[in-house]
Amino acid sequence: FNQKYYIRFLQAAGIIGTETERETRWAPNLASSPLLQTFASVKYNFSKSDEPFYSTYDYAKEIAMFGDVKVLKNKYTLPLGFTYDKYIARKELDKLENTTQKGIALINSNVIEENEQKKYNSFSAFQTDSIRTDYGHEHYYRDVYETDRDTLQIVTHTNNVIEGKINLDKPKLLFFSIPFDEGWQANVDGKKADLQLVNVGFMGLLLEEGQHEVQLSFIPPYSRLGMFVGMIAFTLYALMSLYWYRKIRLAKTV
Repeated sequence: FNQKYYIRFLQAAGIIGTETERETRWAPNLASSPLLQTFASVKYNFSKSDEPFYSTYDYAKEIAMFGDVKVLKNKYTLPLGFTYDKYIARKELDKLENTTQKGIALINSNVIEENEQKKYNSFSAFQTDSIRTDYGHEHYYRDVYETDRDTLQIVTHTNNVIEGKINLDKPKLLFFSIPFDEGWQANVDGKKADLQLVNVGFMGLLLEEGQHEVQLSFIPPYSRLGMFVGMIAFTLYALMSLYWYRKIRLAKTV
């Protein structure tokens, strides 16, 4: 019962295999990849280890302690809504050798499918040969800093509504680290907008230059149909109950 688009992403990122059904059920998370955690807007980690993996990597710093549990904050976190002006073709992402390289590509660029090129004509292509073999903390920080320049300033965030503002000096893709789902709907500047399936399994909005007000809202798929069917069932139950009540009452009077 895992979210299918999240599973597609884990497969594309190299976290799980494409042929192993068991892994799609257990769905290992992004714990083994600090780069992908940054991409997915993971801000905190918890650990009982004396030397947590994240601190030894210099990816997170300890900020609190609860009993024997350490709380570590990601030093390179990206917000829930950040933007891209570069893209990478899905086939180019698949060619990358490991999860680290794919994480670098995902921080820098949006993954597009073969039939989506026209949507991103104003974007530049991310060159995979620019990924350094000696990729270190300074490169990590630089990439996050560049990606973090234009982000959504969230003013409302509830279980099913996200609202915010963003100002762009050129067309960009606003990326949300939320698995794509047909229950989500978007409005930009008060008008309905098309949510794009981006980065293999997440959501995004193509925005033009300028200032924008963005709203996301979620209604579970088939909830309205379920309510309609439930009302019909309740009405039929009430009518049947009334019918048998009258029938029994009539039988007692005969």
